Amino acid sequence: MFSQIKEFFGLHPVIKFLLLGTLVTKAAKSMTTPFLAIYLHQETGEGFGVIGLVIGLGYFATTIGGIIGGTLSDRIGRKSVMLCSIFIWSVVFFLFGIVHTILWFSLLNILSGLCHSFFEPVSKALMVELADRKKRLSIFSLRYLAINIGGALGPLLGTYLGLVSSGTPFIITGSVYLCYALLLFFMMNKLLLQNKSNSKKEFHLPFIFKTLKKDIALRFYIAGGIFLLFSYSQMESTLLQYLNLDFVNGVKIFSTLITINAVTVIILQLPLTRLFERYKSMTTISAGSVCCIIGNIGFALSNGWLTFCISMFILTVGEILCFPSMNVLMDELAPDSMRGTYYGAQNFYNVGEFIGPWLGGIILSLFGGTTIFLVAALSICFALTAYRIGNRKHRFVQLYEAEVMNK
Repeated sequence: MFSQIKEFFGLHPVIKFLLLGTLVTKAAKSMTTPFLAIYLHQETGEGFGVIGLVIGLGYFATTIGGIIGGTLSDRIGRKSVMLCSIFIWSVVFFLFGIVHTILWFSLLNILSGLCHSFFEPVSKALMVELADRKKRLSIFSLRYLAINIGGALGPLLGTYLGLVSSGTPFIITGSVYLCYALLLFFMMNKLLLQNKSNSKKEFHLPFIFKTLKKDIALRFYIAGGIFLLFSYSQMESTLLQYLNLDFVNGVKIFSTLITINAVTVIILQLPLTRLFERYKSMTTISAGSVCCIIGNIGFALSNGWLTFCISMFILTVGEILCFPSMNVLMDELAPDSMRGTYYGAQNFYNVGEFIGPWLGGIILSLFGGTTIFLVAALSICFALTAYRIGNRKHRFVQLYEAEVMNK
């Protein structure tokens, strides 16, 4: 932990501010999003399938927005895209706390997904550009750590302050995001951060699909991300509905599991990163995928607090290994002049999170929690297969380019 703190203080001021902002905003957002399914059910009375679809619409919007946001930032600059999206995002959270109909919730969740898709990949691209190449894995690890510290605090605050069934946490989240947006605006202006773009060409959507068509490895990485996030979305949405439906104190069990998830990341991320940094990213993803498969099978077979907690711990170890390495693989694949485009393309992963809550809710209603988490484990198998194929395609292209240059 000490070495991570030392690495943090050696980073560019904007990177440090973005990492701290990630922690604070994630904590605020985690007071609302993990409990969104229950909140929507209480406010609208709709069933699991409809609520899953509403939640999934946000991820679908993230996918569509991600196609545009990263490439747009390559054209007009990171600063403009980030500031516009974070200010609008704060307004969206305020509105979440005062509306009461399923239509409004659907529209706001779509808008929230769009803001997420514009801000997150662009902020990652900006941090990478401001850092030395050797520090990029550390930045991804620190960012993941910040996300999980915030993820540990948010659900606990939401549950134990009695805010889960009210619109209050949305108002709090909106206020935090607005403060963050204002501070980010002044930070960027104070440091005279240039609003540079990589091209004077106008932004056009076919360019993104041309990139996807040309880069075979990118397509396989996206397929792997879709399958992985389909599985991960079951923990974020279906697990809470399953626990609340079939177990006493389901909300408290879920809050405990989310906290275990975040605390495990905080404690084990550094040791596991140090342990696996000697291996290739694909090896790390393979090990993490095995843990995720075991964790999901554990959820399917669990019948009490202890087995759920053990399963969450194993699943979290898989997350620690998979998610930062996924970003490293994408960074290795992306040309310098198109990094925003490639990080934006990562938002195609959210097709999995769009389908996941909706399909998970339907499977939960028809077949129960055991079936959906076995399906989630199978989805990880597909994800690992796609990543391994994509990695082989990328290595083949690298070898071919090296041979051409040597001739």
